[in-house]
Amino acid sequence: MSSSVNITGLLAQLINGTTESSKSTTPSVRKLNSVSFSTAYYKSKSKSENNRTTPSINATKKAIVLGHVEKTPLARVGQASSETSWWDSMIDQLPRFGLSEEAENAIASTGVTNYPKYFVWILPDKISSDSILPVVIDNQIANLSLFPVCSIKNEAVTERLVDGALIRIDFENRLLKNDPYIVSVMNNKAEFGRVIFNELEGIASPEGEFAPCNEQGVAVAHASGDTIGTAADDFQSEELIYINGDAIYPYTEGMTNADLVVFYHGIETGKTNKQEQNTILAELESKVSQGKLFIIPEGHDKPYSSIEGTISELENRGITIGDRKLGFWSGGAVGGKTALESDTFSQVEIADPSPQSSTIPSSIRTPGDKIDMTYNRSNWGTQSYYTNNIDSYVAFLTEHEVDINETDDNHKTIMIRMLGKLL
Repeated sequence: MSSSVNITGLLAQLINGTTESSKSTTPSVRKLNSVSFSTAYYKSKSKSENNRTTPSINATKKAIVLGHVEKTPLARVGQASSETSWWDSMIDQLPRFGLSEEAENAIASTGVTNYPKYFVWILPDKISSDSILPVVIDNQIANLSLFPVCSIKNEAVTERLVDGALIRIDFENRLLKNDPYIVSVMNNKAEFGRVIFNELEGIASPEGEFAPCNEQGVAVAHASGDTIGTAADDFQSEELIYINGDAIYPYTEGMTNADLVVFYHGIETGKTNKQEQNTILAELESKVSQGKLFIIPEGHDKPYSSIEGTISELENRGITIGDRKLGFWSGGAVGGKTALESDTFSQVEIADPSPQSSTIPSSIRTPGDKIDMTYNRSNWGTQSYYTNNIDSYVAFLTEHEVDINETDDNHKTIMIRMLGKLL
């Protein structure tokens, strides 16, 4: 699950919560007068009721605009723009419904027709709270549909809100926090929005990619099937070493020959690169045949040219590298692309890849009959960056005669199966 514990920078300063004082309050000394039980009871009750009806914090919330909701009006860009405002557009639509002039005037005056709407991220009350974090990919929110929709119902708000704008919202039903609407616009500058999105990209998706998730309905936009925060995060072994940050397993002193498998991990939100490496290593434990070494690169997008430096270091340690194989899972398609472009492998296994323009190779040096790909569209839901690119990705590999298979398996199961083919 995404967590706000990694929030820093400007976003941390915008968090709504208040910080409790670390200093203790010095108790006051009062002169107590005797009162009857009934008097004390009713005074206490009255005080309690007054406290209960007085909010201790502002009921409104700060929020970040994530994107405009399609098929709702857009406000004008600025006062100097020739575009009509959303309010004017709304009024213009009323005659289409065959209403009387009196009804049109009543509706227009109350503004109950088509409001501009935006997806928003309501900032958490404190840094340490668990909350859904926007997943930023190519400067767009991948899990946009998981966030609440907020309306502009104020005629005075005429500006078109930029992505990343800071607003203050309230709710029609504060108790249930239903039907949020914009109270005021705090910062609608494009430069501010870019800073917000850059920080989000470094928090929710630190490598700029899409991260696998579990199947429990956790509100993050990842392919389903992976478990987050498992014991695999702390994988340790005497046969595990690191070179240039890349995990090498199973390594033993005195090795002289080894076949090599490079396997790019995916991204798991909230995990470090090492923990993401450990997800793969945990599946390899005690399963790798003798004379074979796995390299799990440090990062889903680490260029293969950097991996070749790690391979050279292994050779400097006296290990003769024989056969070379490649595998990549999910967001590891980014690094896998550079490998396909750079080297020839005896076998390539592609596990439920995250397709984007940055994952389609310019060329493939390995023959297509040596490459297998297995994927499941349903693991990715309706994320636009996936649905917009998966067909192109499949078509490209098909042109190179790659063996492509669709399956009903979940995201992690596909990885385990494809990894097993490389053992």
